[in-house]
Amino acid sequence: MSKPSAIIHVGFNKCGSTAIQAWLSEQRMALTAQGIVHLHTDPRTDVICSNPQMATVAHALGGTAPPDRPMNAVLGTQDRAGQDRVARDFQAQIAARAQSGDMGTFLASCEYLSFAGMTERDMAGLHGWLSSLFQRVRYVVYIRQPEPWLVSLHGHAARLGASSETLDQFAARMPRVPFAEILKRWVRAVGAEALRVRLFYEAWLSGDGLIPDFARTIGASDAAGPAERALYNTSFAPQRAGGPQVRESGTAPRPRLGAEARARVRAVNGPGLAWIGDTFFAANRGWFDRWAEGPA
Repeated sequence: MSKPSAIIHVGFNKCGSTAIQAWLSEQRMALTAQGIVHLHTDPRTDVICSNPQMATVAHALGGTAPPDRPMNAVLGTQDRAGQDRVARDFQAQIAARAQSGDMGTFLASCEYLSFAGMTERDMAGLHGWLSSLFQRVRYVVYIRQPEPWLVSLHGHAARLGASSETLDQFAARMPRVPFAEILKRWVRAVGAEALRVRLFYEAWLSGDGLIPDFARTIGASDAAGPAERALYNTSFAPQRAGGPQVRESGTAPRPRLGAEARARVRAVNGPGLAWIGDTFFAANRGWFDRWAEGPA
């Protein structure tokens, strides 16, 4: 019996990760019928997430301590013993499914794999474990243009009351987006050939282009169905009870950086974007450059 394969969605925040995870939750049965198995393993019921234990396994195998937040709040891993327990339980669960012979592809999604505290050693440990179970392991990552990513992140912080800065002040304090830095770690840990970097388009915020793109990337047919909900976005919507809010087109105009701030953001992020283009889009560099320089 041949081993199944695995696809891991490494979800950068503000890059459609919640929408992807909502779709995966909605379409689990349809995906299973195609041999793509997604297990929703987040113990929480008031949020949309998927597999936070993936990060716990990475930290345990890499020998790093569990971060103060968010993992201890999500999984109760307040010390190394708790981290290792959660990791062992999750590893046993996934190993049993991988060896059951009832799937062609295991599909997981975890935003915490893109956090700054994820080291190369953590990534390599996770990849080594997955490679022992699956014939092929691939990682899917969506990245976003720097300016709209910063605008969205600032809006999220403002909504939560975590920042009273203006958008330009926020961008002046932290103009660099994390995509290149984190992707370089993943390349050193697992190799560029294992990574599939996808480009997030701002037009998707008023449509459902992200979900069809993700479905094609993981090899799901149209039988899996479209997204049943609009893209989730909490950045410029008022907080309400009941979980993430649907961003309604036209109801929350997105602010823009001033000319000076925009120029600084582009200059600071230029080298990182150039590395991404050279590493992942060498055969389509013109297309990538148009995306990188496109309207925010």
